[in-house]
Amino acid sequence: KFLMLHPEEVEEWESDPEGRYETDLAEEAILDAASPRHCGGALLMTLMNVETDRVAKTLLDLTQRVFQQLPQNDVNSMLSREACYRALELCHNSMIAKGKRRLNFSDWFQAELLPILQTELAENNPVAMRAMQARAVTLTQAYARSLKGEEFDAAFQSIAKLMAAPDLVTALCASRCIDYLAILSVQERESGEDSPQLLAVR
Repeated sequence: KFLMLHPEEVEEWESDPEGRYETDLAEEAILDAASPRHCGGALLMTLMNVETDRVAKTLLDLTQRVFQQLPQNDVNSMLSREACYRALELCHNSMIAKGKRRLNFSDWFQAELLPILQTELAENNPVAMRAMQARAVTLTQAYARSLKGEEFDAAFQSIAKLMAAPDLVTALCASRCIDYLAILSVQERESGEDSPQLLAVR
């Protein structure tokens, strides 16, 4: 509930996309203590630290129910999915901590996130749909090290295309993500591993 975009934030997405992007960064950096989304995120991470396995299972079950049971074209359903993605992004360290992977991100990425990243959205698509795509970008960035080679390549190419998305928030998220993925690619090349398809950004 507290992690969902509020009506005023949906309005900000339309009227001041740069401001919405900066606000999201501030929430991630714990610089916006007055934001309900920040407070909800802080509470979630506290619970995750105390009861990691229990909270992780509850969060994954909720995310699955939202995806499978709610109408996918309904605005509230899309906002609920965006909130679930936000929660998984915030908790990514706990999801893969202590040598225990509580989320099989590789399989989930292929089944749910990649189709969202590959969808071409226009400016007249609902804000909720565009917000879900932007959050899919930031979530992929958070779990990028969990992707296998071909999945990394697919993520890189799909997100690179989103740098030209008509939605400015999505484009900004994609640009930041590509910068991060490119750094990972360089690190992999230096370690002798296969690197992703950097030609996608040309």
